[in-house]
This record gives sequence, structure tokens and C-alpha cells, in this order.
Amino acid sequence: VPANLAGIPGISIPAGMSSSNLPIGMQLLGPAMGEETLLRAAFTFEQARPDCQLVAPTGEVSL
Repeated sequence: VPANLAGIPGISIPAGMSSSNLPIGMQLLGPAMGEETLLRAAFTFEQARPDCQLVAPTGEVSL
């Protein structure tokens, strides 16, 4: 069941690259109303990965 249908928060984060140089993602799920804990866990994971580099968007970004 997708997280949004189950009523729980979920987040996908980059988790590295495959041996074929393709990106690998990881999905974290949390308890209902657990967004803050989930975001902290995702941030901690990203900070612990020295090879995880953020790429700034190019071009115009609109919200």
C-alpha cells in the first residue's frame, strides 16, 4: 500500500549509485503524524553519506 494511501508519511532519498552508475533511492516510512522524526532521519542519513552530493538546479525554478 502506498504511504499516502495508508495515511503515513514517506520520503525518498538518494542512497548511492549502482555498479552500472545508475542512481539508487531509498524510501523511509514513518508513523502517522511522524513527519518531523522522518525528516530528521532522512537528513541524518544524507549527512552521513560523504559521497551524497547535492546538485543545484539549473535554469528557472518556479514554485
